[in-house]
Amino acid sequence: MATVKGKMTKEEWEREVEATVAELPLLPPKDTVDKLTERGVMGSNVLIYSAAYIHDPLEDRKKKMVKVHCTFCGEDCYLPHVPLDSDGCHMSRPPAPYGFEEITSRETIYHGLDCLCPSCGAGVRAVHVGRFHQILEIESVCCLSLHNVRGHLALLAWSIAKECDKEGKIFYEMRRYEGFVIVGGKPVRVSGHKNNMGYGHIWLPRWEWRKRFTMELGDWVIDEIINPDVSLIEQTDCAHSALGEYIAECGSKISPESYLLLWNKYPNIENLVRGGFSLLLADVISECEGYAQSYAHKALDKDEFAEIINVKAAKPQDMLGCEKDELRIARSYALTVFDFYKWVKAEKGPRLTTASLDKAKGFNIGRLKELLSGQWGRFRAPVVRTINYLEKQRSVCGSLAGPAYLGDYWDMLCSVYRTVPAELAFPRDLKIAHDDIMLRVKEKENKALSRKIRARAAKLEVLTYSSEALGLMIRPAHSHSEIIKEGKMLHHCVGTYAKSHADGKTTILFIRHIDEPERPFFTLEYREGKVNQNRGDHNCSRTDEVIAFEAEWLNYISKLKELNI
Repeated sequence: MATVKGKMTKEEWEREVEATVAELPLLPPKDTVDKLTERGVMGSNVLIYSAAYIHDPLEDRKKKMVKVHCTFCGEDCYLPHVPLDSDGCHMSRPPAPYGFEEITSRETIYHGLDCLCPSCGAGVRAVHVGRFHQILEIESVCCLSLHNVRGHLALLAWSIAKECDKEGKIFYEMRRYEGFVIVGGKPVRVSGHKNNMGYGHIWLPRWEWRKRFTMELGDWVIDEIINPDVSLIEQTDCAHSALGEYIAECGSKISPESYLLLWNKYPNIENLVRGGFSLLLADVISECEGYAQSYAHKALDKDEFAEIINVKAAKPQDMLGCEKDELRIARSYALTVFDFYKWVKAEKGPRLTTASLDKAKGFNIGRLKELLSGQWGRFRAPVVRTINYLEKQRSVCGSLAGPAYLGDYWDMLCSVYRTVPAELAFPRDLKIAHDDIMLRVKEKENKALSRKIRARAAKLEVLTYSSEALGLMIRPAHSHSEIIKEGKMLHHCVGTYAKSHADGKTTILFIRHIDEPERPFFTLEYREGKVNQNRGDHNCSRTDEVIAFEAEWLNYISKLKELNI
């Protein structure tokens, strides 16, 4: 009989698996709920309310009130009864047609709303007593615990539900969920439930060895792991896996099952953990976890992992494909940033400093690679200057500044100049430069329309007018790009009127402050002898000064003998 992962035969290994599964604990560690509560994982509470009558001594009669009970402090009190206009949704147990008045805010609270307990001030969720099906599930979470069973490491996930009855008594329902055991170096999956399409989970009385089970434990955060005890792991046959260090360092994104599967096949990854590369390793594992077609559960691709990490090497620098003095980069940054560092070094030559990497990680690394590897005629993007420029433009243009926006700007420059002129590649204000070149591109795309607008502008100069008293002036549009820019800066749709203006079907004029003649203020449409519309920023209505100026201008053009409109 062939041996399986050690000195055991297949039959001996199966017997050991059965014995190990039979000894798996049926409940999580005793302090599980306390630890979860301390970490804030099981902190939800409810305020159970129901209708009640109390005797009002001032009026000497019974008064309708609402009795509330807080599951956090256990106190009862009475609050003002507030009828609701709606009877609620038509469900088997519709919400009650009443709520209560919160003491602090005086707001009406009803089923499902968050509020404050009037006794202790804790944040709670209001629940009407009629919504109880004997018990009410307040909150449910999954947690993971580690166990030493017959010298084998077991990772067991539990479903823990915080429940209460109508009197507000809290109790916890603990059920077995999924599990993973390493026996003789080979992974074994166990389950504490079965899936039923009609009834959801059917909880089993004990753990079962599931040979065809595809569910996997997935990712966890450190607060969901009850006992990430290194000493416990060291007492099992996974003693040299460095799993404890991996869990402790990763914290917010831990996939212990995937790590053990990889370590079982590639033991050298232990060196990465002990070298301080747990976070980067977690990124690689996440990169190699996909989804099976028939189940929405994560599945690890070990071959893809081996393509990213040189699993045949022993030293961290050889495993990560870098030099020894570059390991500090791998320790300090996520996988995407470290890969970007290696890509720049291989494709562009320079070794990026931590200052440049700190700036680069704030952008989409994939888009940044596309930008730096792009070709715009004779222009090639300098790596460090481009990263520094994008970071500086954030303070100028805000979140709009990014690799995609700069690449779009260079594309348009290239369409006009057949390359990116060095003096235009990094403008002081990227947004303004982007808008300007966009106008030129659009104007270039429609030269016939631009010629017609310029020709008509000469005939419409007679409509130009200034009012020194009001500080305003009006003039016709001079070009297609001006009309587009007007609409873009004032956030309205005048750009769609360009063709009608060029054909003489309507007339577009710009109102400006005399001291700022190039800054858009209001846009006026004159058609069929009258003002059709006059709008400002975001289509706002005319101000008093604009109304007065418009009246002056209409009076002025009414005295003209001929209007070339």
